[in-house]
This record gives sequence, C-alpha cells and structure tokens, in this order.
Amino acid sequence: MVEMRGRNGWFKLDTASVLVGSATDEVFVDFYSKKTGQNPPVIITGTKKEVETLLQTLLDKVKGGAG
Repeated sequence: MVEMRGRNGWFKLDTASVLVGSATDEVFVDFYSKKTGQNPPVIITGTKKEVETLLQTLLDKVKGGAG
C-alpha cells in the first residue's frame, strides 16, 4: 500500500488520475485518499515533458535503488 504526505498529514493512496490539457501542454497528476473533497491532497502539475521526466526519474530511482 502506498502512503503519501499531503496538506493534512499522511494518507493511504486510493486512486490517482491524470488530466492532459487539450489546448495546452499542461498535465495534472492527482493523488486521492478515500476521503473525498474538493481538491486532492497531492497534485503534480507541469508540462507533459516536465511531468514525464519527473516520473521517469522516480521510476529509475525505484528500479535502481538509488536515493
């Protein structure tokens, strides 16, 4: 189970969503707990390339065990 720290402390990840802007190059990655609210506790936003680079870097570190 994945746990994250958000604006109100630690929570267990329930779902994640990705929204890609149709008119822009902006991407939003939202991470939700089971508590529903107006805004998700963690949001990652940036251009497609920035978000892709961040996620690939994190994946590489997880696979390689590098900190």
